[in-house]
Parts: sequence; C-alpha cells; structure tokens
Amino acid sequence: MMRWLRWIAEDIGLPVGSDWGRPSPVARTRMKTPADFPYLLFRHNSPLARPSRAAEEYQANKAHNLQIACRKIDGIVVRPGEVLSFCRLVGPTPRSRGYFPALTLIGDRLQALTGGGLCQLSNMIYWMALHLGFETVERHRHSYDLFPDVNRTVPFGCGATVFYNYVDLVVKNTLEFPVGFGFRVMDGMLVGEAYGACPLPFEVRVYETDHEYYDSVDGKRRRNKIWRRVAGPGGPPRVELVAENDCRVTYEVSV
Repeated sequence: MMRWLRWIAEDIGLPVGSDWGRPSPVARTRMKTPADFPYLLFRHNSPLARPSRAAEEYQANKAHNLQIACRKIDGIVVRPGEVLSFCRLVGPTPRSRGYFPALTLIGDRLQALTGGGLCQLSNMIYWMALHLGFETVERHRHSYDLFPDVNRTVPFGCGATVFYNYVDLVVKNTLEFPVGFGFRVMDGMLVGEAYGACPLPFEVRVYETDHEYYDSVDGKRRRNKIWRRVAGPGGPPRVELVAENDCRVTYEVSV
C-alpha cells in the first residue's frame, strides 16, 4: 500500500517522505466550549460541484468522504507554536474507515480512488491559514490545471494536495493565542471557519499578479504569483511572495 502511495506521489512529480519528526508540537486538542473562542477570524465556503461529467458521477462519494474527514478536523485547536498536520489528523482513508471511491488527480488525469476528493479540504485549510497569518511548514500542489475557472473562489495556484502519508499540508500558528477550526459539508458547500479568543491584530489580503496563459513546447501553460499583504498597527504593511505557479493546462483555453 505504501509503495502504491509513493508511486502516486512520484507520478505527479511531488517530493515524497514528509518529515514526521518535525520539532513543532502537533495540534491534538479540541474546542470544549465555544465561549472560549468568541471571535470569528475567517470564514470560507467552497462549492462541491465541478464542471466535469466525470466529477459529477462521483460527486456524492466526494461529499461523503469530505464529511468523514471534516469530523476528523472539526473543532481542532491549534495553540501558539503548534502545527496543524492534515495527514496526522485525517489519517489513512481506506474503505474500512467508511470512505468511498472518488476522483483524485493522478498526473494529468482524474482517477477514482478510495478516499478521493479530500484535497478540497486541504485546499481550504491552506487558504484559511494564509489569511490567519500562519506559517506554511509543508505544502505541495499539483503540476496540472484540470478545470477552467468555473466556480473558482480563490486565485489559481492556491491549492494544497495531500497523499497519506508522504505528501502533507502542515501550517503553524504564529499568533499569540490559540485558534479553533470548524469544518462541515452543507447545502452543496464545504464550509470552514476559524475562531479565536480575540480578534486578529492585523488585516490580511491574499491576491495574484502576473497571471497569464502561454504556449510552450508541451502545450498550453498557466502561471501567476500569489502574494500575502499583512497590515497592522505599529508599522508599514508586510508584503510577501507566497508562491510562483507554473503548470500545464489540460482544457481548452481561448486567449
């Protein structure tokens, strides 16, 4: 099984062998009373539907898998200095744990694998972490862009793919107070919320620049840059380059 997962990671061009000996403590505790986290720090909704007939066939299974995974992470509290590790919290996703086959990106194709579809949850966690000012310890993204921008709610290139237990998403709380997370599937949407004991001491804006489609020897490609602007009292805004994306496009592009 582990060799098969390693093959998947290598097939899509991702590094394998996540560092499971990292020194930062991993978040394990859960929110006991909502009153301890009265401030809504960030909220994001992501539609489950994909503009693909193949995706529609497995849509119910994907939603089912996401519901299981959400229960693994819902209510998790990330204290200052702790990291949220997607793979450690969700764990393996076999049929024996209730997961169904759903579509997963393997190379430049979608294939039905048991436990598929969970990257939508890791994508959301990464997007939320960016807006909370968290540090990204480990993050990977696919080498292909499979879908046109229908129902896309974040800039291209803000995904975070995961494969237990070789490719993980790990984000670290750099705030001075703990953050509690809530996740659920409802009304055709994946919903994520982050709560704190006090409001964020800054404002965050995540945006893209230099976006373009272009031709290359291997076909149409797409690239951009993702930036994070953090503005707070006591000094000028801090702007940092989050990612530079460049990948093949597998759909028709009219530009």
